[in-house]
Amino acid sequence: RLASPVELVARLDDSPAGRQMRDLLADVLACSSQLVLREDASLPHSPCFGVAQPGQAPRVLFAGVPTGHEFTSLVLALL
Repeated sequence: RLASPVELVARLDDSPAGRQMRDLLADVLACSSQLVLREDASLPHSPCFGVAQPGQAPRVLFAGVPTGHEFTSLVLALL
């Protein structure tokens, strides 16, 4: 249902939390061809990711793997 491309902008590391986030992002990216991943080492935390329009800074930032109501926030941010 995405009307235009959306970037998931991430700063990932090799920690267990970073690997878990990478797995989540891979699952989310598999849901739509409108989603792309861009890694950005300038994000404030590691691991973290955000939702952005292509080429822009993320408007919504997640400092951990979203669960529960936070996952709903991720879906709303994507839409």
